[in-house]
Amino acid sequence: MRCHVLLSLALALAPAACADSVTSPPTAADAAGATASADDPLTMHSLMRPENEPPVAADPVHTSVARASGQAHLTESGTVEFKFTVDNPAGETFIAAHIHEAPVGTNGPIVVGFFGPPTKPGDAPVSDTKFELTGTGDFNNIPDQAALLARIREHPETFYLNLHTTDDPVGATRGQFGANPPEIGTLTTIGSDVAEALGLPAHQMVQFRLRNPGSQGPWQVRVDWGDDNVTYTSLTEPFFGWFIHDYAAPGTYQIQVQGGQDIGPASDVRTAEIVVQ
Repeated sequence: MRCHVLLSLALALAPAACADSVTSPPTAADAAGATASADDPLTMHSLMRPENEPPVAADPVHTSVARASGQAHLTESGTVEFKFTVDNPAGETFIAAHIHEAPVGTNGPIVVGFFGPPTKPGDAPVSDTKFELTGTGDFNNIPDQAALLARIREHPETFYLNLHTTDDPVGATRGQFGANPPEIGTLTTIGSDVAEALGLPAHQMVQFRLRNPGSQGPWQVRVDWGDDNVTYTSLTEPFFGWFIHDYAAPGTYQIQVQGGQDIGPASDVRTAEIVVQ
């Protein structure tokens, strides 16, 4: 039995379109780096892509196809908590994860280590096709940690998340922090009977709107369907259309949607439950 779900996204004044897997918007994030005080907690999100890794002589053939959603939370006590959700379809072997300090297009030093060397050398490599990393980071030989945290808050665009693999040790997949991520409103699920009454295909649906008045894109969208399938889509212009996904079995699924600029700065994750019959 094949069960269908349609994911709908909308942007005002955009032409209608359909996509077989996904083509849609992102979510609202806090770009408060420049305004947060030194003691305020601050959460930053980034969607990471292999395309964001700049070419380097030490790794002339970049092979990674992995992507990830990364989050760093600066606490009131001066620590940095992290969460990565890594989509690793090729089973690459991940050996490290860090915050580096450098703007888009350049590589910079490690300032906070989350996983693997140099700050956590005892961590075992991970090759699962989908996995999460969570915990508290360690500063990498930073004598003035308060000054570093102040720079992150004031200029998040000059810092980036980087995941490293055995095949791409310099960097496998990367995403900048920064201001002005796209926003995604509350997700709304729609049953097939309602969809049909509206003149739409008779499928379950989740609907949301992409908003990013300060940027014209390009953007990227990550949709986790809750059944171990994840879809990424790039958007280059305002878009209205449908995301379609086939569930293999009836059940209740948690859909997660996140959007970001193509270089990384991302919204928080929006979730919605959908019942597939």
